[in-house]
Amino acid sequence: PILDSGTTCTYLNLGFRQAFLEAWEQLTDHPFGSILRISEEQLSELPTIVLQLEGESSDNDILVAFPPTRYMTPWEGTYEFCLDFESGSGVLGNNFMAGHDVLHDLENERIGFAESLCDLNASNDSSPTMAPRDSLGSRVSRPFSVALTLVASCCLLIVP
Repeated sequence: PILDSGTTCTYLNLGFRQAFLEAWEQLTDHPFGSILRISEEQLSELPTIVLQLEGESSDNDILVAFPPTRYMTPWEGTYEFCLDFESGSGVLGNNFMAGHDVLHDLENERIGFAESLCDLNASNDSSPTMAPRDSLGSRVSRPFSVALTLVASCCLLIVP
């Protein structure tokens, strides 16, 4: 898939749709793709989707968690899916990258993901607090990398 912070939602390849829908139906009573009238507590009970991205070597795959607070968008007392399927290669949009530090290493044609340490729930409304950086200025505790050309090899897991 394409990694695009300018695309609000995430669109996965149609090839994943049937298996995804079967897993979704087993894990939840809510229909996929519809507008859901659910509480925040019910939202937190929806499954976390985990995408496995193929790394540079077989032992270097990465798992990126995509929680319901990212793939569902609040709208006038309801929640709408910001996740769908398309016939193209797919787009991992801004909502997929949210909550992660994403390193774009263009020189080495790699992308790195690490869970963000930014506290968006801080009591100070002016700005989020950031975790301290190490001596290299990085907040990434374990560097994950995935070759740009191999991102299309993707496996979908759904975690209840």
